[in-house]
Amino acid sequence: MLPPLVLAAWVLGPVIAGQETFFLRDLFSTHLEMRHAVAVGLADGRLPLVDPLRDGQPLAGNPNAVAFYPTALLHLVLPLLAALNAHLLVHLLVAPFALFWLARELGLERRAAWAAGICYGFSGFLASQLTFFNLIAGVALAPALAAACHRAVRTGAAHRGAGLAPAAAAGALWA
Repeated sequence: MLPPLVLAAWVLGPVIAGQETFFLRDLFSTHLEMRHAVAVGLADGRLPLVDPLRDGQPLAGNPNAVAFYPTALLHLVLPLLAALNAHLLVHLLVAPFALFWLARELGLERRAAWAAGICYGFSGFLASQLTFFNLIAGVALAPALAAACHRAVRTGAAHRGAGLAPAAAAGALWA
């Protein structure tokens, strides 16, 4: 797993260091404006329910805004573009681990599970989701959700009530 992680650190290093930013058409034309409105709302100490910069467009009910996703809190401590990049980077880094968990849950050995996770983490499918700020989270976390559901069903069927913790994890991932 080390060589792909070193490669990822090398390729993503300028973004991680804040010297460069992801620039993708939909990301900047759609999501950046909404993230700015979310950041302004949070900085003012209010819930980002509507976008005052765009005639009161809804933020809370707009799935493109991702107004209440945990990474929105990054806007309280990071500049706008750094918080935007961090949201994408977090999910790029989580995706291989999520698929590793699913692969292990489905019975693959450790090395095979890491290989699956690395292939997923560097896949074109995952990279193409970076254009959609709101979709990257679902794509990165979907394998973890499947793993948690599988574990909940497996342990719950084996021992009545033992699937509670995995079921709670599945619920948190689903949310």
